[in-house]
Amino acid sequence: MNVFLINLDKDADRLAAATKQLSDYGVSFEWIPAVLAKEFTKEKQRSFINGWRWWLAVGRAWRPGEIGCALSHFKIYRRMVEEDIPCACVLEDDVLLSGNLRERLDRLEDFIDPKLPQVILLSCHHGKKMDGFEIVATDTDMFTEAYVITRTAAIALLKENVPLKTPC
Repeated sequence: MNVFLINLDKDADRLAAATKQLSDYGVSFEWIPAVLAKEFTKEKQRSFINGWRWWLAVGRAWRPGEIGCALSHFKIYRRMVEEDIPCACVLEDDVLLSGNLRERLDRLEDFIDPKLPQVILLSCHHGKKMDGFEIVATDTDMFTEAYVITRTAAIALLKENVPLKTPC
């Protein structure tokens, strides 16, 4: 499974920390330069947003970091589509990994159906203690620091969330 790590050029320390974690766990990855949307003009930021739909979904104005985050993830989705990558693991540079990441990714490859639009969050934000392999349904679209996505899901997200209607 391809593993992509999103990181801003300016955050070399975060890249080094994530690289060490991945290396310690025997996971090779490809670095994806993140988009720094706060350097965009307001007009350019607006060009990536469906402001009305965003406000309805989120209840507030967008933040430049949310635009940059989404555009960074979309780079990977487009790559998956163009290169026919059936599924990929996407990591952000602030991720804290567990020692069984390689085993989890190997097990997920057996579970995932690339024909289905699947996104499997690898992070745990619900406070339940887990063995690292339990799959729990969620209704949130947040917590993008670590997940596995199928090409079919990438296509759907590019279709449904461009221009942005919700955060990544």
